[in-house]
Amino acid sequence: MEDKKDWIGIACLWILLLQKMTDFKWLYHIIWPLLLFWAYYTVKLLQAELKTENSLKGVCKYIWKNKKWDIYWLLFFIIFTVAYFAGELNK
Repeated sequence: MEDKKDWIGIACLWILLLQKMTDFKWLYHIIWPLLLFWAYYTVKLLQAELKTENSLKGVCKYIWKNKKWDIYWLLFFIIFTVAYFAGELNK
C-alpha cells in the first residue's frame, strides 16, 4: 500500500507541474480525484495505527517520527479541496 501512495503523490506533483507549464485548467479535475484516493489510504493507515497503539499520544509520536509526509500530504489535500471548490484554482 505504501508504494501505491508514493506513486499517487508523484503523479499529483507531475500533474500540478504540467498544469503550471501549459496552463490547462482541466488538469485540476484530474488531480482532485487522485488526491482523494491518496487521502483515503492515508486515513486508513492512520486508523490502523490507532488500533495497534494504546493511546492517541502513542499514535501522535509514531506519526511524528515515521509518517510526517503522510500528514503533510493530507493537509495539502484539505487546502487543495477548499481552493478547488471555492473556485480559486479555475480563475
